[in-house]
Amino acid sequence: MSKRFEITSTEEFHDSSSKESDSDLNTTGSKRMSHSKNRFINIKYFSGKKKVFVGIVPRRREIILVKSQKNKQGYHNLIDYHMYPISGDVKKDSPDYSRILATAFSSFCKSDEKVETWCVIPSMDVVTKFLTIPRVNLKKIYNVVYWSFKKEISFDEEKTLFDFDIIGDTNDGGIDKIEVLAYTVPFSVINAKNDLFRNAHIPLSGISITAFGVQSLLRTQFLKPNCNTVCTMFVGHDWSRIDIFTQKNLYLSRDIKTGYQSFVNNIADVLPQKGRSQSEQTQYADDFFNEKLIYSELNNLEKNTHFSKIEPVTDRLVSQIERTFDYFSSNSGKSPVEKIYLTGRLCDFNGLPDYLSKKLSVSVEIIDVFAESEFQNTPIFMLKSVSDVYLPAFGASCSHDNYTPNFINTFKDKESVKKSKIIDWTFLLVASLLFLLLSGITSWQKYQMGGKNNVISHLETEVEKMGPLVSEDMILEKNNAILKYQKRVKDTANHFFSISAASEICRLTSKNIRLVDMIIKNLKTEGAFNRTLSVNGYIFEEKLLLDASLAGYREALNSSPLFNDISVLKKSFEVINDKAVIFFEMKMDIIQDLQNG
Repeated sequence: MSKRFEITSTEEFHDSSSKESDSDLNTTGSKRMSHSKNRFINIKYFSGKKKVFVGIVPRRREIILVKSQKNKQGYHNLIDYHMYPISGDVKKDSPDYSRILATAFSSFCKSDEKVETWCVIPSMDVVTKFLTIPRVNLKKIYNVVYWSFKKEISFDEEKTLFDFDIIGDTNDGGIDKIEVLAYTVPFSVINAKNDLFRNAHIPLSGISITAFGVQSLLRTQFLKPNCNTVCTMFVGHDWSRIDIFTQKNLYLSRDIKTGYQSFVNNIADVLPQKGRSQSEQTQYADDFFNEKLIYSELNNLEKNTHFSKIEPVTDRLVSQIERTFDYFSSNSGKSPVEKIYLTGRLCDFNGLPDYLSKKLSVSVEIIDVFAESEFQNTPIFMLKSVSDVYLPAFGASCSHDNYTPNFINTFKDKESVKKSKIIDWTFLLVASLLFLLLSGITSWQKYQMGGKNNVISHLETEVEKMGPLVSEDMILEKNNAILKYQKRVKDTANHFFSISAASEICRLTSKNIRLVDMIIKNLKTEGAFNRTLSVNGYIFEEKLLLDASLAGYREALNSSPLFNDISVLKKSFEVINDKAVIFFEMKMDIIQDLQNG
């Protein structure tokens, strides 16, 4: 029996969307793909009411959902995930599928108030082309890109959506130009997805593809390859796909014929038949491939005695990758590919990344969508393919109109919104100018009234001067009254000073700081009070920010008019509930001037 999951990678998304793959989730796989109930509750607690971003991949056998949220740096972190299995043969365009999708989405986002939802369609439905066009006025850029694209790739305007993503400016031989990625998508595919989500009563913010999701991961710096040009190598069942990204922009997409089945067929050809039928031989080769090669404990693929059975296919795959890289280098003028992200059916192939890296002289890695999340340490993620299966949905959850091509919010749509905003701002400017004019008239009238009030005030002052003269006894009596009032104020201040100090330190203590002890000592020396305040507590923060948070807290206390001479007597690092915290003890003086006035 094979050790792998029934669904192992992003490849199932492509296959199931295009030809309804026969892969299905078994009960164990479904449970292992889903988080525990306790973990679900913890995530809800920490996510609060902040806006969440949900990526959805609706497939024939299951619906994959991933939820992400922006961290303090503005980047996305995965906070929740789920694979919702679909039993029976339910077609995607049926009302039953819409009801299932609505149930899955409602359960997944039941406590979220602000949700932005993106979904993914198969990459094979989208044709992309990287173009360099002359610099033109923004009003003309659509027509220029349109005709440049159509000159190389023909399409039916009535059945196909045409759109493009402006990448940026470039200089070609001293001529300023603009780089764009143009693409076409069948209206039927977009309308089908819109209808599906509309019938499920789910507001859809965007529709994209996996390659654009990876591009979003690069642009939001979730993926940091530390080089200018990288590619994703997706190995599917019957085919594979290479997407090359340069400077965080998709440049080239190419399909190649070598896939998972190519390895299985080669093994079936070299293994003895032993009376097995063709289908039995293929299944035997499939199990052999997984048990003897993919899940082998040998890290060095070339030392595996069974490697010779797939070496011709592996070398053919390497050759196809090399030809794609050579084509890219000779036609793009960009820096060569320096890193490969391997996705798809061979993510768990122990030793394959090192073998490809050695043959192609580039680094090969597996994308971990659970990096920086609390899920990454659970036993389920021993298999890299488990993380890979959520890659399309995670990329969709990290998408945004500002940096991700959106098939339901095109360039023309965005320009129309910009024009509407210009009209709105123009109206607001005119209204503001009118308001300023009316305010000026009102201010001038108030100035006139103020002059008359000054005359009245001057006359009232002259009348008061004509009253009785102030005597020395009146001054002494008033002075004694003031001194008595000052004494009462000082007595009241001394009485409530401890409460004021406690209130002040509570005001300056942020939410990530927990105080456990507070002591105020009052010493009266020669009629003057000398007060000190000691506090103990814990700081809850990211481990690398603990010292900075403590220093920031000390500076906040130092800025208060009540405290000075603030010193940290003790600090130590501890672990509470599996999280690193810092324990501290501080001592400070209460400002003497405020005490004795």
